[in-house]
Amino acid sequence: MSRSTATAPPSASTGTGHRSGRSLVTIAVVSAIGGLLFGYDTGIISGALPTIADDFGLADAGKQIVTSAILVGAIIGACFSGRIAERLGRRRAVICSAAVFAAGAVFAAVAPEAWTLGIARMVLGFAVGLASQAVPLYVAELAPP
Repeated sequence: MSRSTATAPPSASTGTGHRSGRSLVTIAVVSAIGGLLFGYDTGIISGALPTIADDFGLADAGKQIVTSAILVGAIIGACFSGRIAERLGRRRAVICSAAVFAAGAVFAAVAPEAWTLGIARMVLGFAVGLASQAVPLYVAELAPP
């Protein structure tokens, strides 16, 4: 009876190789950006809302719609994020999320009316919803076993 043993490369067995360190930094950066995207964009409206309400002449109901539009978009984005991540792959889904977020931010910055600002915030919410699922999936794929 013969006995065979498999050996792993030194960097894989010790987990201290240069590549492992880079991947850990990548994991940390991706997860931090994903969390920042969600927290920043849902919370930033609180400081800007008085100015937005003055600029667009919003009553309380209008302020509520503009504020909550991001959450509606996040629900829609979260519902479609699994399919998008499966079809595009996790990494591309994260990149897609960032691109949609950038487009939504530009759209929100140039919104001429309150209803367009609400739609822009829904687009931002879609990116947040997509990132809230795609980022943890991507981090799980990058994480060492």
